[in-house]
Amino acid sequence: MDGRAGRPHAHSDATVFLIPESGVFSMNVILLVASLLFAMGASAHGLPTLTVARNVHVDRFYGYAYALGSNRYLYTEVNERRYAGDRWIGGTILYYAPDGRRLGSEVLEFSASRFIPLYRLDMADAQYAEGVSRVTARAVHVFRKRNRTTRVRRAKINRTDNLVAGAGLQSFIRRHFVALSDGRRMKIRLVEPSRLRAFSYTISRLRSGICNGENVVRFKVDRSSMLRLLAGHPMIFDVIPGSRRICQYRGLSDLRNPKTGQPYRVRIDYSKRPPSGAPRDLPPLQGGS
Repeated sequence: MDGRAGRPHAHSDATVFLIPESGVFSMNVILLVASLLFAMGASAHGLPTLTVARNVHVDRFYGYAYALGSNRYLYTEVNERRYAGDRWIGGTILYYAPDGRRLGSEVLEFSASRFIPLYRLDMADAQYAEGVSRVTARAVHVFRKRNRTTRVRRAKINRTDNLVAGAGLQSFIRRHFVALSDGRRMKIRLVEPSRLRAFSYTISRLRSGICNGENVVRFKVDRSSMLRLLAGHPMIFDVIPGSRRICQYRGLSDLRNPKTGQPYRVRIDYSKRPPSGAPRDLPPLQGGS
């Protein structure tokens, strides 16, 4: 999509990877292309188109994840995001345990829709994988693999104007920041590959607050109607008004506890400096091992 609801992008039935005009690849970009090829099944759908994007810049930053309630440090995110102008077009998230072990990785790419990325999440310890393998004008194709011994399950979800998936939720909040800040409640359908379905959610504004010393606007993303009684706790996003960056997130993690198979309930700080409790030795921001 071109960012306006209901109007398909010219490449909505294709897979287009945007790469820097310079042609310089980091290991994370190589990982992105290789993993998405595997997720989509290149032999079944044909090879993707590689398109040169101008004015691509890269933003790298940490996310510091703590368990809600106990405040125990769980993991570190190493984020690499690629932007064409102010539009997020793809990137990677690498997840590390406090002792430096790689827990998993996520690769994502927004060629088909601003709010529905192609992505693949892999967890080493839990042997779990999920993601969005294909996006067309009419449907979103998702997959899930619960562990090494189970087969990959796939599903096709009908595409609607308000459909959002994965990290596309952050892009949606950023895109509609003014309307949401003014108190408008917005309904979305959020793709959940772990359940091979999409569920209805409502985004609403809460009171403003302070996050890491900065004024933020706080948004709640909660299941619509009676479903909230079954869904548990909502997702909370603290957003810095000027940059529209996420300062803090509270809710279910993308990562799962390998002992229970359930997602962690987390608080993730995206502060410029490591907060209290973060490991002294952090993984490198560029070209993480």
